[in-house]
Amino acid sequence: MVPNGHSKATGIDFVLKYFNIDDKNSFAFGDSNNDIDMFERVSNSIVMGNGNPELFDNATFVTKHIDEDGIEYAMKYFDII
Repeated sequence: MVPNGHSKATGIDFVLKYFNIDDKNSFAFGDSNNDIDMFERVSNSIVMGNGNPELFDNATFVTKHIDEDGIEYAMKYFDII
């Protein structure tokens, strides 16, 4: 549940502003249509390999399945870790 007038994207806005993070360094991981607002807000939208295939075409990156350490794989791809 998200309060009226808020979304995953407004949560990202708050964190970016609070920590003074440049938009180019904004990343979001997701797997379903409820992540679309978040993906539209960040510069780097990463869809899990087991996610909804409808999201793949508009993602910055499609990573491996969650059971194949997809988050770690994407973070290494983007040199975050």
